[in-house]
Amino acid sequence: MKKLLIALVILPALLLAACAPTQPMVIPMPGSNIAQLQPELLVREAAAFLGVAPDELRAPTLHTLVITNDFQWKDLNMIFFSFVQEGRRDQAFYYSFLHADPQHAQFSVQPPERLEPWRQIGATLHRLQDYLDAVRYLPQQHLLDMVYPPADTFWLSIGFEEVEDRPEVFYNRYGVIEQLNGEYIMFSLRPMFAVEGSDGNRHEGTAYDAIHLFFELG
Repeated sequence: MKKLLIALVILPALLLAACAPTQPMVIPMPGSNIAQLQPELLVREAAAFLGVAPDELRAPTLHTLVITNDFQWKDLNMIFFSFVQEGRRDQAFYYSFLHADPQHAQFSVQPPERLEPWRQIGATLHRLQDYLDAVRYLPQQHLLDMVYPPADTFWLSIGFEEVEDRPEVFYNRYGVIEQLNGEYIMFSLRPMFAVEGSDGNRHEGTAYDAIHLFFELG
């Protein structure tokens, strides 16, 4: 009887492991500019691949994208996101990565990994689609007009910079707005400049040069 009970406990775990994807899923990249992102498609495909509802995919609280000075994907960017799966007795938290790979004109979603140690990170974060929408709808020309001298590359970070009195830009999916009327996601855009004498891969910038961005949801 004891062996039978052990087998009954182990079997569901083995079935879950067998159903979990083991290879990345690839999604074609429609273009290398971040304005060409397709958040709804990416989230829908990622959710189906991971076996959860799209709204359950949650964006990171702290994350930085590296993009070129004309808002193209630069090199390989990895966007961390998390989700919750309900078990019979508790909740299990998992994470995955959305890779933006402009060299091969594709996105890929990695197989999920369980978060250890267990911690609640999913309940208070923005939806992954809201995060990707905020990236897609950046008012690019408006921002370029604010940066002087022109940057060599940009760091786009979600979350708050500790430096106060920085320029602020409010925007939504339709463009720049004068004020926020609801919930928002905050970013900072930090201009980065190539270091003289380096091989071109080293850049420097400070939070004192950052522009604070507020994307209005809805």
